[in-house]
Amino acid sequence: MSNSLPAFSAALADAAPVFPDRDATRDKTDAISGEARRKGARLAAFPESFLPGFPLWALVHAPIDTHGFFRRLDDHCLETHGPDIDRVAAMARRHGAYLSVGVTERSPASVGTLHNTNLLAGHLDEAAIAAVAAGDDRAERSCARRRPPSRWSPGPPASRSASRSAAPKAS
Repeated sequence: MSNSLPAFSAALADAAPVFPDRDATRDKTDAISGEARRKGARLAAFPESFLPGFPLWALVHAPIDTHGFFRRLDDHCLETHGPDIDRVAAMARRHGAYLSVGVTERSPASVGTLHNTNLLAGHLDEAAIAAVAAGDDRAERSCARRRPPSRWSPGPPASRSASRSAAPKAS
């Protein structure tokens, strides 16, 4: 019996978003994902905050000077339980691929709060994807029940949790 994992192809998108246009960047994500799948990739991974774009100005300008930039970014951010998440999920299903897309999402709990989130989409349903994006660990358990076991799966969530809790704690 071999201990090797099955091989698969992945595509890393070294691309820039159409900043700050959420819809145009989503279309670009769709085009790149389709091309990656046609070339044999089962996973297409996109950069941090790719959708709708990373706030580079925050690195070079004082916060007092960037309100207009953040307002434009906020206008194009994704909502965790919004239609944009569903569109990315549909994109993954349509291409028969898994997507890892860095997104900036708007917090439903606080005006002006943005989260840097990694959206994972594939054979999961929209509700599970949204829950993963929101950091809901129930989604992981739900998804584990829906998919058949894989030879390269890290195992059920309970075993991973147990191994994490068994690690020595700093005092």
